[in-house]
Amino acid sequence: MFSGFGFIEGTSTEYEWILNCLKEKCEEFRELIKSNQIRSIDANDISGGKGFISKVYKVDITFDHFDTKPFEFIVKIPGLESLNQVLEEEHFPKHHEPNKEQENNGMQLLANIHNNEVKFYQLYSTIPNLKLLKVYGSRQWVINKQEGALIMAYSGQESFSIPLHESMNFEQMSHLIDQIFCLQTYFLLLPDQTWKETFVFPFSPDHLDGMTKLIQHNWNIVKNFVNEEVYVDISDHIDNLISNFKNICTYNTNILINKPHNTKVFVHGDLYMNNILYGKFGNDQQEENDLRIVDWQLVHAGNIGSDIARSLLTGTSPQLRHKMEESILPKFYHNIVLKATAHQVKFEMSWEMFKENYNCHFVEQSLHFLMVVAFTMHQINTSKDSQQLLEIKKKAVGMKLCTGLRDAIAICKKFNQTWISDQH
Repeated sequence: MFSGFGFIEGTSTEYEWILNCLKEKCEEFRELIKSNQIRSIDANDISGGKGFISKVYKVDITFDHFDTKPFEFIVKIPGLESLNQVLEEEHFPKHHEPNKEQENNGMQLLANIHNNEVKFYQLYSTIPNLKLLKVYGSRQWVINKQEGALIMAYSGQESFSIPLHESMNFEQMSHLIDQIFCLQTYFLLLPDQTWKETFVFPFSPDHLDGMTKLIQHNWNIVKNFVNEEVYVDISDHIDNLISNFKNICTYNTNILINKPHNTKVFVHGDLYMNNILYGKFGNDQQEENDLRIVDWQLVHAGNIGSDIARSLLTGTSPQLRHKMEESILPKFYHNIVLKATAHQVKFEMSWEMFKENYNCHFVEQSLHFLMVVAFTMHQINTSKDSQQLLEIKKKAVGMKLCTGLRDAIAICKKFNQTWISDQH
């Protein structure tokens, strides 16, 4: 029988801590161990495509009664191994080896991001109608002292996320927009607004410099698998947009958000399709394609247009996105005004300010889209598809991306031409 001691291989996360968390937080597990003894615990690394700044382990607990179904769950442990592997395999150039201070700063950023997610789950895992996976345990990462970890429900073999080369349909995206509305209005209506100081934007200007290099590298990759006529007429504007990435982010984070009558909302920060799971979750769920939102590491008090722009840009076809921008955005704004008014909460944002928020963040998100391309290409390249199918998938991602960049440039031409101007 299992002794109750030991660690997940290659980590310092103890099985004893995991079992104690399950006993405390998971009723199903408590019922199982009333009539069963644990025979074994097996943890398998399933990180490929499921996390780039974390290792994701699927853990199976088997019992002495062989007719008892194994208990399955997920343990997520933060670290740079998966990210570094992708960057190496996708040939991202290293300009120089980081010194000790830079390494420590990078690790601290990663720890802060993980601890942000831990804090979110500890404080807000029971928001009404917000679709989350159950969390059975969490531990903050204290560098050189304690490894961070999250213990979460397993979403099941049948759960899936829609790959980036495909797109959500109207119903799926509408459901996701409803979740963004649920998240934003919950925090807007809270009597205690200290969450705005608790959850802050995690990246500094120095981090944005490194992101710019990654975006430029990824754009060079994209140009290798999309037809030149798709982007040739806007090529200079795209290069200028990339070089202005830091300026765009700084404007949105420090200037736009602080304009009169603008309002900070609670932002997920990484709502693209890899972080939306579909499936049947739990015995009480009847919908086969219910959703769950995962990876809450980048949550922060931010801009009302950020999550919507990222979701629509990466999650829908350009044709559907254009239609939903016309129909969903006014409805979203109108419903927030109604909700705030009904609860006597001050909300002074005009429709024009709401649309400015969306437009400015759409421009920023078009560049963030470029940032995740390396990871998307890694998922496609490591699949077992034929070369012909690989090329079709890459072109589909490239077309969605280039159309987004074209629309971002059109926004800049109308509202802020400096973002597509050569700043050198």
